[in-house]
Amino acid sequence: MKKLLFSCFLLFIILGLFSYKYCCLDKKQNILLIVVDTLSANHIPTFNKDIKIESNFISKLANSGLTFQNAYSTSSWTKPTITSILSGLYPREHGVGTLTGTLSNDVKTLPYYLKENGYQTLAVISHTILDEKSNILKDFDFVKNVNPHNPHATIVANTVTDTVIKKLNERDKDKPFLMFAHYFDPHYNYQDHKSINYTDPNYKGKATSGLHIIKLRDLTFNEEDKKQLNNLYHEEITYTDRALDRLYNYLKENNLLKNTIIVFTADHGEELLDRDWIGHTKTLYNELIRIPLIISAKNLKSKEINNNVSQIDILPTLLSLLKIDNNNLKGINLTKIIKKGRMLFSEVIFQSSRHVKDANKISVINDNYKLIKDRTTGVSEFYNLEKDRGERDNQINNDEYKEIISSLNNQISNFEQRKLDTNDNIKFNKKELKDLESLGYL
Repeated sequence: MKKLLFSCFLLFIILGLFSYKYCCLDKKQNILLIVVDTLSANHIPTFNKDIKIESNFISKLANSGLTFQNAYSTSSWTKPTITSILSGLYPREHGVGTLTGTLSNDVKTLPYYLKENGYQTLAVISHTILDEKSNILKDFDFVKNVNPHNPHATIVANTVTDTVIKKLNERDKDKPFLMFAHYFDPHYNYQDHKSINYTDPNYKGKATSGLHIIKLRDLTFNEEDKKQLNNLYHEEITYTDRALDRLYNYLKENNLLKNTIIVFTADHGEELLDRDWIGHTKTLYNELIRIPLIISAKNLKSKEINNNVSQIDILPTLLSLLKIDNNNLKGINLTKIIKKGRMLFSEVIFQSSRHVKDANKISVINDNYKLIKDRTTGVSEFYNLEKDRGERDNQINNDEYKEIISSLNNQISNFEQRKLDTNDNIKFNKKELKDLESLGYL
Protein backbone atom coordinates (compact mmCIF):
# COMPACT_ATOMS: atom_id res chain seq x y z
CA MET A 1 0.00 0.00 0.00
CA LYS A 2 2.84 2.34 0.90
CA LYS A 3 4.53 1.59 -2.41
CA LEU A 4 1.30 2.37 -4.23
CA LEU A 5 0.87 5.65 -2.36
CA PHE A 6 4.50 6.56 -2.99
CA SER A 7 4.13 5.75 -6.69
CA CYS A 8 0.97 7.85 -6.92
CA PHE A 9 2.71 10.71 -5.10
CA LEU A 10 5.71 10.48 -7.40
CA LEU A 11 3.45 10.42 -10.45
CA PHE A 12 1.61 13.47 -9.12
CA ILE A 13 4.90 15.33 -8.70
CA ILE A 14 6.08 14.40 -12.20
CA LEU A 15 2.79 15.44 -13.76
CA GLY A 16 2.88 18.67 -11.80
CA LEU A 17 6.39 19.49 -12.97
CA PHE A 18 5.46 18.52 -16.51
CA SER A 19 2.40 20.78 -16.43
CA TYR A 20 4.38 23.61 -14.85
CA LYS A 21 7.11 23.31 -17.45
CA TYR A 22 4.74 23.48 -20.36
CA CYS A 23 2.60 26.15 -18.73
CA CYS A 24 5.69 28.33 -18.41
CA LEU A 25 6.83 27.52 -21.93
CA ASP A 26 3.36 28.32 -23.17
CA LYS A 27 3.59 31.81 -21.70
CA LYS A 28 6.83 32.48 -23.56
CA GLN A 29 5.30 33.00 -26.94
CA ASN A 30 7.47 34.02 -29.88
CA ILE A 31 7.11 37.53 -31.25
CA LEU A 32 7.22 38.53 -34.91
CA LEU A 33 7.26 42.32 -35.15
CA ILE A 34 6.69 43.40 -38.76
CA VAL A 35 7.24 47.04 -39.68
CA VAL A 36 6.69 48.10 -43.28
CA ASP A 37 8.41 51.36 -44.10
CA THR A 38 6.29 54.22 -45.44
CA LEU A 39 2.98 52.33 -45.44
CA SER A 40 -0.04 54.60 -45.10
CA ALA A 41 -3.24 53.11 -43.70
CA ASN A 42 -5.08 55.21 -46.28
CA HIS A 43 -3.82 52.89 -49.05
CA ILE A 44 -4.72 49.48 -47.58
CA PRO A 45 -8.15 47.85 -48.14
CA THR A 46 -8.38 46.71 -44.51
CA PHE A 47 -8.11 50.33 -43.40
CA ASN A 48 -9.75 52.07 -46.35
CA LYS A 49 -12.68 50.35 -48.05
CA ASP A 50 -12.24 52.54 -51.16
CA ILE A 51 -8.89 50.91 -51.98
CA LYS A 52 -9.15 47.84 -54.21
CA ILE A 53 -5.75 46.14 -54.31
CA GLU A 54 -4.49 42.68 -53.40
CA SER A 55 -3.46 42.44 -49.74
CA ASN A 56 -4.02 38.80 -48.80
CA PHE A 57 -1.59 38.69 -45.88
CA ILE A 58 -2.93 41.86 -44.27
CA SER A 59 -6.54 40.69 -44.72
CA LYS A 60 -5.73 37.24 -43.36
CA LEU A 61 -4.03 38.68 -40.29
CA ALA A 62 -6.91 41.09 -39.67
CA ASN A 63 -9.33 38.16 -39.72
CA SER A 64 -7.42 36.52 -36.88
CA GLY A 65 -6.47 39.45 -34.69
CA LEU A 66 -7.15 42.93 -33.35
CA THR A 67 -7.30 45.56 -36.07
CA PHE A 68 -6.83 49.16 -34.97
CA GLN A 69 -8.46 51.52 -37.43
CA ASN A 70 -7.08 54.67 -35.82
CA ALA A 71 -3.47 54.00 -34.90
CA TYR A 72 -1.08 56.93 -35.01
CA SER A 73 2.68 57.25 -35.30
CA THR A 74 4.68 59.52 -33.03
CA SER A 75 6.29 61.31 -35.96
CA SER A 76 6.29 61.36 -39.76
CA TRP A 77 9.61 59.69 -40.53
CA THR A 78 11.57 56.58 -39.68
CA LYS A 79 14.14 57.19 -36.95
CA PRO A 80 11.85 58.62 -34.26
CA THR A 81 8.99 56.24 -35.04
CA ILE A 82 10.96 52.97 -35.07
CA THR A 83 12.49 54.09 -31.78
CA SER A 84 9.02 54.75 -30.35
CA ILE A 85 7.83 51.29 -31.38
CA LEU A 86 10.79 49.63 -29.67
CA SER A 87 10.94 51.86 -26.58
CA GLY A 88 7.30 52.77 -25.92
CA LEU A 89 8.37 56.43 -25.65
CA TYR A 90 7.63 59.63 -27.54
CA PRO A 91 10.53 61.18 -29.51
CA ARG A 92 11.13 63.88 -26.91
CA GLU A 93 11.49 61.11 -24.32
CA HIS A 94 13.74 58.70 -26.21
CA GLY A 95 15.84 61.45 -27.79
CA VAL A 96 15.95 60.26 -31.42
CA GLY A 97 14.08 63.09 -33.10
CA THR A 98 16.61 64.33 -35.66
CA LEU A 99 18.78 62.93 -38.45
CA THR A 100 21.83 63.02 -36.19
CA GLY A 101 20.01 61.61 -33.15
CA THR A 102 21.25 58.51 -31.31
CA LEU A 103 19.48 56.37 -28.74
CA SER A 104 20.95 56.50 -25.26
CA ASN A 105 22.13 53.22 -23.76
CA ASP A 106 19.96 54.05 -20.76
CA VAL A 107 16.72 53.66 -22.75
CA LYS A 108 15.29 50.14 -22.47
CA THR A 109 13.82 48.62 -25.60
CA LEU A 110 11.73 45.55 -26.42
CA PRO A 111 14.72 43.21 -26.95
CA TYR A 112 16.18 44.35 -23.61
CA TYR A 113 13.07 43.24 -21.72
CA LEU A 114 12.85 39.97 -23.63
CA LYS A 115 16.51 39.00 -23.23
CA GLU A 116 16.04 39.28 -19.48
CA ASN A 117 13.34 36.64 -19.89
CA GLY A 118 15.33 34.13 -21.92
CA TYR A 119 14.55 35.27 -25.47
CA GLN A 120 16.86 35.35 -28.44
CA THR A 121 16.44 38.70 -30.16
CA LEU A 122 16.84 38.92 -33.93
CA ALA A 123 16.41 41.75 -36.45
CA VAL A 124 16.40 41.78 -40.24
CA ILE A 125 16.26 45.32 -41.59
CA SER A 126 16.36 47.03 -44.97
CA HIS A 127 17.07 50.70 -44.27
CA THR A 128 20.47 52.37 -43.92
CA ILE A 129 19.10 54.89 -41.43
CA LEU A 130 18.85 52.13 -38.79
CA ASP A 131 22.62 51.67 -38.79
CA GLU A 132 24.85 51.13 -35.75
CA LYS A 133 25.47 54.85 -35.30
CA SER A 134 21.82 55.45 -34.45
CA ASN A 135 22.02 52.84 -31.64
CA ILE A 136 18.30 52.12 -32.14
CA LEU A 137 18.87 48.37 -32.44
CA LYS A 138 21.43 48.25 -29.62
CA ASP A 139 19.69 45.52 -27.60
CA PHE A 140 19.33 42.95 -30.38
CA ASP A 141 21.60 39.88 -30.33
CA PHE A 142 21.61 39.68 -34.13
CA VAL A 143 21.05 42.39 -36.77
CA LYS A 144 21.26 41.85 -40.51
CA ASN A 145 20.80 44.75 -42.93
CA VAL A 146 19.91 43.29 -46.35
CA ASN A 147 19.99 46.72 -47.98
CA PRO A 148 23.21 48.38 -46.74
CA HIS A 149 24.25 50.31 -49.83
CA ASN A 150 22.15 52.29 -52.30
CA PRO A 151 18.68 51.87 -50.74
CA HIS A 152 16.99 51.87 -54.15
CA ALA A 153 19.41 49.66 -56.05
CA THR A 154 17.36 46.54 -55.36
CA ILE A 155 13.83 45.46 -54.52
CA VAL A 156 14.16 43.84 -51.12
CA ALA A 157 10.86 42.43 -49.78
CA ASN A 158 11.61 38.86 -50.85
CA THR A 159 15.19 39.18 -49.60
CA VAL A 160 13.90 40.23 -46.19
CA THR A 161 11.56 37.22 -46.07
CA ASP A 162 14.32 34.85 -47.23
CA THR A 163 16.69 36.17 -44.57
CA VAL A 164 14.08 36.02 -41.81
CA ILE A 165 13.26 32.40 -42.70
CA LYS A 166 16.94 31.47 -42.85
CA LYS A 167 17.60 32.95 -39.43
CA LEU A 168 14.53 31.31 -37.90
CA ASN A 169 15.75 27.96 -39.24
CA GLU A 170 19.15 28.57 -37.59
CA ARG A 171 17.79 29.81 -34.27
CA ASP A 172 18.16 28.10 -30.90
CA LYS A 173 15.00 25.96 -30.85
CA ASP A 174 15.07 25.77 -27.05
CA LYS A 175 14.46 29.50 -26.66
CA PRO A 176 11.53 31.70 -27.66
CA PHE A 177 12.39 34.37 -30.21
CA LEU A 178 11.75 37.98 -31.05
CA MET A 179 12.11 38.63 -34.77
CA PHE A 180 11.96 42.24 -35.93
CA ALA A 181 11.35 42.15 -39.69
CA HIS A 182 11.61 45.51 -41.42
CA TYR A 183 10.37 45.83 -45.02
CA PHE A 184 11.35 48.81 -47.19
CA ASP A 185 9.80 48.65 -50.67
CA PRO A 186 6.81 51.05 -50.35
CA HIS A 187 9.37 53.78 -49.60
CA TYR A 188 10.16 55.90 -52.65
CA ASN A 189 11.50 55.44 -55.29
CA TYR A 190 8.25 53.78 -56.39
CA GLN A 191 8.91 50.71 -58.55
CA ASP A 192 6.76 49.01 -61.18
CA HIS A 193 6.38 45.26 -60.60
CA LYS A 194 5.72 43.23 -63.74
CA SER A 195 3.89 40.54 -61.77
CA ILE A 196 1.31 43.10 -60.60
CA ASN A 197 -0.88 44.93 -63.10
CA TYR A 198 -2.07 48.14 -61.45
CA THR A 199 -0.29 50.63 -63.70
CA ASP A 200 -1.47 51.59 -67.17
CA PRO A 201 0.78 49.84 -69.77
CA ASN A 202 0.02 52.62 -72.25
CA TYR A 203 0.91 55.43 -69.85
CA LYS A 204 3.41 57.92 -71.34
CA GLY A 205 3.47 60.54 -68.59
CA LYS A 206 5.94 61.76 -66.00
CA ALA A 207 5.39 59.30 -63.13
CA THR A 208 7.84 56.66 -64.33
CA SER A 209 9.02 53.64 -62.34
CA GLY A 210 12.00 54.15 -60.06
CA LEU A 211 12.28 57.90 -60.64
CA HIS A 212 14.53 59.57 -58.07
CA ILE A 213 12.51 61.36 -55.40
CA ILE A 214 14.25 64.69 -55.99
CA LYS A 215 13.39 64.60 -59.71
CA LEU A 216 9.88 63.43 -58.87
CA ARG A 217 9.29 66.42 -56.60
CA ASP A 218 10.37 68.84 -59.33
CA LEU A 219 7.66 67.71 -61.74
CA THR A 220 4.17 69.09 -62.27
CA PHE A 221 1.52 66.35 -62.36
CA ASN A 222 -1.89 66.12 -63.96
CA GLU A 223 -4.61 63.73 -62.75
CA GLU A 224 -3.36 60.91 -64.98
CA ASP A 225 0.14 61.29 -63.51
CA LYS A 226 -1.25 61.23 -59.97
CA LYS A 227 -3.20 58.04 -60.70
CA GLN A 228 -0.08 56.37 -62.10
CA LEU A 229 1.94 57.44 -59.06
CA ASN A 230 -0.64 55.93 -56.70
CA ASN A 231 -0.71 52.74 -58.76
CA LEU A 232 3.07 52.39 -58.50
CA TYR A 233 2.80 52.81 -54.73
CA HIS A 234 0.03 50.22 -54.62
CA GLU A 235 2.17 47.75 -56.56
CA GLU A 236 4.87 48.18 -53.92
CA ILE A 237 2.31 47.40 -51.22
CA THR A 238 1.03 44.26 -52.92
CA TYR A 239 4.57 43.07 -53.68
CA THR A 240 5.46 43.44 -50.00
CA ASP A 241 2.21 41.78 -48.94
CA ARG A 242 3.07 38.72 -51.07
CA ALA A 243 6.48 38.46 -49.42
CA LEU A 244 4.79 38.67 -46.02
CA ASP A 245 2.27 36.01 -47.00
CA ARG A 246 5.18 33.68 -47.76
CA LEU A 247 6.59 34.33 -44.29
CA TYR A 248 3.17 33.67 -42.76
CA ASN A 249 2.93 30.35 -44.60
CA TYR A 250 6.40 29.39 -43.36
CA LEU A 251 5.29 29.94 -39.76
CA LYS A 252 2.17 27.87 -40.36
CA GLU A 253 4.00 25.00 -42.07
CA ASN A 254 6.62 24.85 -39.32
CA ASN A 255 4.10 24.81 -36.49
CA LEU A 256 5.20 28.25 -35.22
CA LEU A 257 2.06 30.20 -35.97
CA LYS A 258 0.01 29.02 -33.00
CA ASN A 259 2.63 30.15 -30.51
CA THR A 260 3.74 33.40 -32.15
CA ILE A 261 2.39 36.87 -31.47
CA ILE A 262 2.40 38.82 -34.75
CA VAL A 263 2.40 42.60 -34.76
CA PHE A 264 1.97 44.20 -38.18
CA THR A 265 2.44 47.95 -38.47
CA ALA A 266 4.32 50.77 -40.24
CA ASP A 267 6.72 53.44 -39.10
CA HIS A 268 4.72 56.19 -40.84
CA GLY A 269 2.64 56.85 -43.93
CA GLU A 270 3.22 58.67 -47.19
CA GLU A 271 1.99 61.79 -48.94
CA LEU A 272 1.33 61.22 -52.64
CA LEU A 273 0.48 64.73 -53.81
CA ASP A 274 -2.29 64.93 -51.21
CA ARG A 275 -1.03 68.48 -50.61
CA ASP A 276 1.24 69.02 -53.64
CA TRP A 277 4.13 67.13 -52.05
CA ILE A 278 5.56 63.64 -52.36
CA GLY A 279 7.14 61.82 -49.44
CA HIS A 280 7.21 62.42 -45.69
CA THR A 281 8.96 64.41 -42.89
CA LYS A 282 7.18 67.71 -43.64
CA THR A 283 3.79 67.50 -41.95
CA LEU A 284 1.65 65.70 -39.38
CA TYR A 285 -1.50 65.16 -41.43
CA ASN A 286 -3.12 61.74 -41.25
CA GLU A 287 -1.76 60.53 -44.58
CA LEU A 288 1.58 60.55 -42.76
CA ILE A 289 0.74 59.59 -39.17
CA ARG A 290 -2.28 57.25 -39.49
CA ILE A 291 -0.70 53.82 -39.76
CA PRO A 292 -1.89 50.21 -40.00
CA LEU A 293 -1.78 48.18 -36.80
CA ILE A 294 -2.86 44.55 -36.35
CA ILE A 295 -2.02 42.30 -33.41
CA SER A 296 -2.62 38.58 -33.81
CA ALA A 297 -2.10 36.01 -31.04
CA LYS A 298 -3.76 32.94 -29.65
CA ASN A 299 -6.68 33.73 -27.36
CA LEU A 300 -7.20 37.07 -29.17
CA LYS A 301 -10.45 37.06 -31.09
CA SER A 302 -10.78 38.94 -34.34
CA LYS A 303 -12.06 42.44 -33.63
CA GLU A 304 -11.98 45.88 -35.21
CA ILE A 305 -11.21 48.69 -32.79
CA ASN A 306 -11.92 52.32 -33.64
CA ASN A 307 -10.64 54.13 -30.55
CA ASN A 308 -7.37 56.01 -31.00
CA VAL A 309 -4.10 54.25 -30.18
CA SER A 310 -0.41 55.06 -30.57
CA GLN A 311 2.89 53.43 -31.43
CA ILE A 312 3.88 53.87 -27.78
CA ASP A 313 1.24 51.23 -26.93
CA ILE A 314 2.92 48.39 -28.84
CA LEU A 315 5.68 47.69 -26.30
CA PRO A 316 3.45 47.64 -23.18
CA THR A 317 0.95 45.44 -25.04
CA LEU A 318 3.60 42.85 -25.88
CA LEU A 319 5.02 42.89 -22.37
CA SER A 320 1.54 42.50 -20.91
CA LEU A 321 0.81 39.52 -23.16
CA LEU A 322 4.03 37.93 -21.94
CA LYS A 323 3.35 38.90 -18.30
CA ILE A 324 6.54 40.97 -18.10
CA ASP A 325 6.51 44.00 -15.80
CA ASN A 326 6.06 47.33 -17.60
CA ASN A 327 5.11 49.71 -14.82
CA ASN A 328 7.32 52.52 -16.09
CA LEU A 329 5.73 52.83 -19.54
CA LYS A 330 3.07 55.42 -20.38
CA GLY A 331 1.40 53.42 -23.15
CA ILE A 332 -1.50 51.04 -22.58
CA ASN A 333 -2.25 47.34 -23.11
CA LEU A 334 -4.21 47.26 -26.36
CA THR A 335 -5.80 43.90 -25.59
CA LYS A 336 -7.84 45.52 -22.81
CA ILE A 337 -10.70 48.01 -23.07
CA ILE A 338 -9.44 51.22 -24.66
CA LYS A 339 -11.02 54.30 -23.19
CA LYS A 340 -11.95 57.37 -25.16
CA GLY A 341 -10.46 60.74 -24.35
CA ARG A 342 -6.77 59.83 -24.68
CA MET A 343 -4.39 62.55 -25.80
CA LEU A 344 -2.07 61.22 -28.50
CA PHE A 345 0.88 63.32 -29.61
CA SER A 346 3.08 63.41 -32.71
CA GLU A 347 6.13 65.58 -33.36
CA VAL A 348 8.40 66.26 -36.28
CA ILE A 349 11.70 68.10 -35.96
CA PHE A 350 13.46 67.90 -39.28
CA GLN A 351 16.25 70.03 -40.72
CA SER A 352 17.81 69.69 -44.15
CA SER A 353 19.93 71.97 -46.24
CA ARG A 354 19.02 70.70 -49.71
CA HIS A 355 15.77 69.29 -51.03
CA VAL A 356 13.49 68.95 -48.00
CA LYS A 357 11.94 71.90 -46.23
CA ASP A 358 12.56 72.16 -42.51
CA ALA A 359 9.74 71.14 -40.20
CA ASN A 360 9.14 71.80 -36.51
CA LYS A 361 5.58 70.79 -35.67
CA ILE A 362 3.52 69.09 -33.00
CA SER A 363 0.01 67.66 -33.05
CA VAL A 364 -2.43 66.26 -30.53
CA ILE A 365 -5.44 64.06 -31.25
CA ASN A 366 -8.29 63.69 -28.77
CA ASP A 367 -11.06 61.42 -30.04
CA ASN A 368 -12.24 63.15 -33.25
CA TYR A 369 -10.45 66.44 -32.64
CA LYS A 370 -6.97 67.27 -33.89
CA LEU A 371 -4.79 70.32 -33.35
CA ILE A 372 -1.57 70.89 -35.31
CA LYS A 373 0.85 73.60 -34.28
CA ASP A 374 3.78 74.88 -36.31
CA ARG A 375 6.40 75.86 -33.76
CA THR A 376 8.37 77.93 -36.27
CA THR A 377 5.55 80.09 -37.67
CA GLY A 378 3.14 79.90 -34.75
CA VAL A 379 0.34 78.92 -37.15
CA SER A 380 -2.21 76.42 -35.79
CA GLU A 381 -4.76 74.19 -37.51
CA PHE A 382 -7.79 72.46 -35.98
CA TYR A 383 -9.85 69.70 -37.55
CA ASN A 384 -12.96 67.75 -36.64
CA LEU A 385 -11.92 64.36 -38.02
CA GLU A 386 -15.44 62.96 -37.83
CA LYS A 387 -16.64 65.56 -40.33
CA ASP A 388 -13.36 66.12 -42.16
CA ARG A 389 -11.26 62.95 -42.43
CA GLY A 390 -9.01 64.53 -45.04
CA GLU A 391 -8.13 67.56 -42.86
CA ARG A 392 -9.08 70.11 -45.49
CA ASP A 393 -11.29 72.51 -43.52
CA ASN A 394 -9.26 74.32 -40.89
CA GLN A 395 -11.62 75.32 -38.07
CA ILE A 396 -9.08 77.14 -35.92
CA ASN A 397 -11.13 80.37 -35.95
CA ASN A 398 -14.51 78.72 -35.45
CA ASP A 399 -15.96 79.86 -32.10
CA GLU A 400 -17.91 76.61 -31.87
CA TYR A 401 -14.61 74.85 -31.06
CA LYS A 402 -13.08 77.57 -28.93
CA GLU A 403 -13.08 75.56 -25.69
CA ILE A 404 -11.71 72.33 -27.16
CA ILE A 405 -9.00 74.26 -29.04
CA SER A 406 -7.99 75.96 -25.79
CA SER A 407 -7.93 72.61 -24.02
CA LEU A 408 -5.78 71.00 -26.73
CA ASN A 409 -3.38 73.95 -26.66
CA ASN A 410 -3.00 73.39 -22.91
CA GLN A 411 -2.35 69.69 -23.54
CA ILE A 412 0.43 70.56 -25.98
CA SER A 413 1.93 73.01 -23.48
CA ASN A 414 1.88 70.37 -20.75
CA PHE A 415 3.35 67.77 -23.08
CA GLU A 416 6.18 70.09 -24.05
CA GLN A 417 7.06 70.46 -20.36
CA ARG A 418 8.30 66.88 -20.48
CA LYS A 419 12.06 66.67 -20.63
CA LEU A 420 13.35 66.93 -24.19
CA ASP A 421 16.24 64.49 -24.49
CA THR A 422 18.36 65.03 -27.59
CA ASN A 423 21.48 63.10 -28.41
CA ASP A 424 22.59 64.63 -31.70
CA ASN A 425 25.92 62.87 -31.90
CA ILE A 426 26.11 61.38 -35.40
CA LYS A 427 28.64 62.68 -37.93
CA PHE A 428 27.95 61.44 -41.47
CA ASN A 429 30.68 60.56 -43.96
CA LYS A 430 30.37 61.22 -47.71
CA LYS A 431 28.81 57.83 -48.48
CA GLU A 432 26.24 58.21 -45.71
CA LEU A 433 25.33 61.69 -46.93
CA LYS A 434 24.85 60.28 -50.42
CA ASP A 435 22.60 57.53 -49.04
CA LEU A 436 20.53 60.08 -47.12
CA GLU A 437 20.13 62.16 -50.26
CA SER A 438 18.97 59.12 -52.24
CA LEU A 439 16.39 58.53 -49.50
CA GLY A 440 15.10 62.07 -49.93
CA TYR A 441 16.28 63.20 -46.50
CA LEU A 442 18.73 65.82 -47.78
